[in-house]
Amino acid sequence: MSRAILMAILLAALALPQVAAETPGAAPNASTAAAPAGTAPSAPPAEPSAGVPPPGRVANCDGFRPSASMDSSAEDKTLLTVHVDVDGLVSNPTLYKSSGDDAYDKAALACAAASFVRRLTHNDVPVAVDGVAAVNWRRGSHGLVMNPAMGSNACVDYFKPSHGMSELSQARPVNVRFQIGEDGAPTNFKIVESSGFDELDQDAIRCIGHWHYYPATHDGKPALIDGGMQIGLGRP
Repeated sequence: MSRAILMAILLAALALPQVAAETPGAAPNASTAAAPAGTAPSAPPAEPSAGVPPPGRVANCDGFRPSASMDSSAEDKTLLTVHVDVDGLVSNPTLYKSSGDDAYDKAALACAAASFVRRLTHNDVPVAVDGVAAVNWRRGSHGLVMNPAMGSNACVDYFKPSHGMSELSQARPVNVRFQIGEDGAPTNFKIVESSGFDELDQDAIRCIGHWHYYPATHDGKPALIDGGMQIGLGRP
């Protein structure tokens, strides 16, 4: 065969398209796979995480606190009526009970309109409710507290262990779950984390059972909502 014919065959072979070997069942290379027609749908917005406010919302009222000190004759908190949706976003705040200091009442209203609270639930299912919220200006944390207890909720008089105060010094905090009834009375108690002493656990339930909460409503009707409380007794 002449050199001219060999050269012609070689050039023809080089001009053939190159076909990559494929493994049966293997996915095509991501860099060369054709993109699907159209634009891929965007991911749905992330749900607000518990305790983490979404953009534009706040979890406490510190940024709204007036620069002037609170009037010494004023009460420690402002009470508002608000609406809370299933995502914990607060709206429609109105003054329910004044603190006695107009500047702090206005600050509470402004804070509530921008607030995010932990979702309110009924049997662990988020619900939208209307209820009373409090901003306690004299405490270290000035967050919006939904459906606060009325009056004093101190438990010191309820913890009288039969074995003396040594139990209190050794006890862990008691974590109690319950429900706030349609009339504001707590019910359906469950110890989630024990103090380590059954007697003290029952004292915690007995104490909470004497509290009375501002009740909530759902669609204009009294609502049963979930509640919880951690009561510190001795060591953390």
